Amino acid sequence: MIKISLYPLLVRANTIEDAWYKCLYLLTAEKGEPTILDPNGELGWQSYAREYKVSLGSFENQEIRREFDDITIHIKNPGASRRDLNTSQGLLPSIPEALKEMVDPPADAEYVDNVYLPYLLTGMKESSEDYTYGERINSPIVRIKSNSLNIKCNDYDVKSSEDGDQYKLVTSSSTNLSLTENNNNLTRVFEIESDVSQVERVIEIYRSGNFNTNQATMEIGSPLDIELRDPPCLRIIDTRVDDENKLHFRLYFRSWDLWGGFPANLAGLQMMKEYMVYRINEGNDVKVKDGEIVVSSKGLHLYGYQFDWAKTVTYRT
Repeated sequence: MIKISLYPLLVRANTIEDAWYKCLYLLTAEKGEPTILDPNGELGWQSYAREYKVSLGSFENQEIRREFDDITIHIKNPGASRRDLNTSQGLLPSIPEALKEMVDPPADAEYVDNVYLPYLLTGMKESSEDYTYGERINSPIVRIKSNSLNIKCNDYDVKSSEDGDQYKLVTSSSTNLSLTENNNNLTRVFEIESDVSQVERVIEIYRSGNFNTNQATMEIGSPLDIELRDPPCLRIIDTRVDDENKLHFRLYFRSWDLWGGFPANLAGLQMMKEYMVYRINEGNDVKVKDGEIVVSSKGLHLYGYQFDWAKTVTYRT
């Protein structure tokens, strides 16, 4: 079957678990199976998704991906099922005990609490890593290619900006970019570490009562990511405080593993949102409440080896 056009979807869900199960069902629904989109079962996954062999990226030339054309998921109460604010337990989808031996379960609370959340909220990065989400959010690296901009190429000094010592030199070259000669002037690529935390800046904006703004956006992506072997999947965390003083997240993933990434990603981001609500409210007359999540992707997918797992947990095998 050859698709002749894109079929963008909007999926509405109450919780992260609800959203996950709905997406699993849709991406494995065969024609004849009723879905939330089509109670009569006239639409199978082929109507709004496609399969292809990965030519560049994860599982390159090895695995089949089945991927939604374009999907937006609106999660109304992403934190509703959590009882203990000290753990992600309750945010993550639950799999019945009887089925756990039949599938490879996605991330558990221990992983999200002890590995993923610190990865998201701190700027720590291992030397073997090109990036982490936390680094991009909390201590982003600015890369510039120049022989001026107040940089002395002979000794790699970086002068203070007009705002003071905001930047410091980290290294004189980047992994994927090399030195060049232009008109006998040496041009290098410099990595400069910024001390600007996007999370703290957004918190500051809202603590000041500036709710009517479109500037409280946290960017993960960088133009130079096009050179990375594994560029970030999460590209942007946009935020809004609405007229009911609810803090909402608007997210975009360029590529997204529905089985292996979706549960941990959304659980961690929900905890990040709750942390921001706490910080905005702390000692402040202006109060906000936890809100909703809207997330979009043109690359939400399952791999071939995950198809049976998805059907198993949605009771269709």
